[in-house]
Amino acid sequence: MRAIPRHRATRLLLAAVALGLTAGGIALDASPAHADDTALTFASFHADYTLGLDAAGHSTLAVTETIVADFPTADLNHGILRAVPSYDETTRVENGFTLRSVTDDGRPAHVDVSRDGDFTQLRIGDADRYVHGRHTYVIRYTQLHAAHPFDKGDDEFYWDVNGDGWGQGFGAVSTTVHLRDGLASRLTGRTACYPPPGGGECALQRTSDGFTAKTDAVGPYSTLTIAIGFRPHTFTPGPTPDDSWVVAVAPWVLAGLVAAIAVAIVLLRLVFWRDAPGAIIVPRYEPPEDIGVMSAAMLLHRDAAALPAVLVQFAVTGAARLVEDPDAEHDERYRLDLVDPDRLTQTDDRAALEKVFGGTQKHKRLVLDRSDRKLGDRLRTLQQQAHGALRARRLVVGRKSPLTTLMRWVAFLCMAGAVAIFLWADDRDVVGPEWVWLVLAVLVGAPITIAFAGMPERLSAKGSAIRDQLLGLRDYLELAEADRLRVLQSPQGAERTRIDPADDAAVVDLYERLLPWAMVWGVEGRWAKVLGEHYATTPSAAPSNLDLTGPALLVGLAAFSHSMQPSGFAATPTVSSSSSWSGSGSSSSFGGSFGGGFSGGGGGGGGGGGW
Repeated sequence: MRAIPRHRATRLLLAAVALGLTAGGIALDASPAHADDTALTFASFHADYTLGLDAAGHSTLAVTETIVADFPTADLNHGILRAVPSYDETTRVENGFTLRSVTDDGRPAHVDVSRDGDFTQLRIGDADRYVHGRHTYVIRYTQLHAAHPFDKGDDEFYWDVNGDGWGQGFGAVSTTVHLRDGLASRLTGRTACYPPPGGGECALQRTSDGFTAKTDAVGPYSTLTIAIGFRPHTFTPGPTPDDSWVVAVAPWVLAGLVAAIAVAIVLLRLVFWRDAPGAIIVPRYEPPEDIGVMSAAMLLHRDAAALPAVLVQFAVTGAARLVEDPDAEHDERYRLDLVDPDRLTQTDDRAALEKVFGGTQKHKRLVLDRSDRKLGDRLRTLQQQAHGALRARRLVVGRKSPLTTLMRWVAFLCMAGAVAIFLWADDRDVVGPEWVWLVLAVLVGAPITIAFAGMPERLSAKGSAIRDQLLGLRDYLELAEADRLRVLQSPQGAERTRIDPADDAAVVDLYERLLPWAMVWGVEGRWAKVLGEHYATTPSAAPSNLDLTGPALLVGLAAFSHSMQPSGFAATPTVSSSSSWSGSGSSSSFGGSFGGGFSGGGGGGGGGGGW
């Protein structure tokens, strides 16, 4: 990774201007001496390292870099740039860079410090002032984890001295290494000095407290590298992203929160979010008086049966006539003729009839055209009103609670945290399957807990009482014929109106009135068969307003129920909008080198130039 100093771009721009002026016939005096004036060069680079240990056994490194730069006489440069690696890609360890001081010819220098990818960039100099001639910059900083244990053998201090991110060469590069805290006694004797390509020989020379090395004529994008071996376990490894609490602790916390919310939801639904308790179920042949067929279906969560059942209710009460035309188009097979809306005494059923017909004008005809969008819109509104009526009359309660809002927000934040952990870990090449599975568990579990965290609608005491009546009606509908007749004679089974089982017309009339309720409970097939048998023996009892009777009642009713599903009607699409989040980012690094010494890795180096 290498950076192109800004002054090189400046020279390219000047060259382009000169070429354009020459092509236009304008003479430009560009003597070799003038060209030399625009060149920034570095006379030397010297790095003084003091390698030691902290209390935890981590390596410490105090660095003093002395850089001698020769600036041109032209106003081109304000100072130099120095990029120091702050993250070691080999070991995946942050080195804790801390700048101590910067001087220019012995005077404190202005410096802007910024992070650029894996590097800390030092912009040394004043933007309001150009520099010329020779300047000596001294940069002092400290780092951690400069020496590491490696899997291949010894611990090692493997270091690029100047780094290969410089666009200019150096007349000479040298280094001095001082060993502190007993590190000299841990040396293995294995050392190496790697000269830059095309450079001369170099060697580490032993001194009283460390080593020295030097090479001449280091070209652009080249570096002097040294390696010093220490016995195993000399240095404690620095913390890697694998050790960070972000992947070591946070996924467990998020997974625990999601699991706790899931357990809380289960307990709340089992203990607190329940329907009000009911009573003993007694078979009964009279439906509840204070709820209509459609609302009853909604109360029992049998929404699909609501519409066909209420349409048949219009017919069996005589409020409308339900007619089937086998010769009509498939979507226009059924129609309703409004006969006498006053025969509907139940408030819910009357409101449903007005919504379906769009009014109560007698003798009005309505083709149940499934492609009629206006009709589909009215039917959809009718379903919403039926649901709303249950809540308005306090038959069902719930759906809103600060606790559910809190649980959903916590689950959402856990999901967002899991995404952040995944992106952070991916950016830092974190390894290990454990945290991955935990993050995936949060990403899957959080949306599920959000979906189920809502307080469900529950039956109130009044709603449970109506449900019990409907359950009693279901039990009656499912009884055998002989048992149904006994219920008709039982005072417990008929609380209001006694039906004489010997009166076939009265029995058939009752069975017809219960047909919509049989559809609510999904037993209309068996019930239609019973009605068909009664129609065969009592033909005069056949209802005039239900044109699905006789031998074809069973087949006709099944086809009608299937055709009258609310989802089968066309309706105006609901308007929805969506937004997508997008982002972009870029990163750059300033050049440096990381290589393998005799044990397997190293750091240091970086780059720089003029600005």
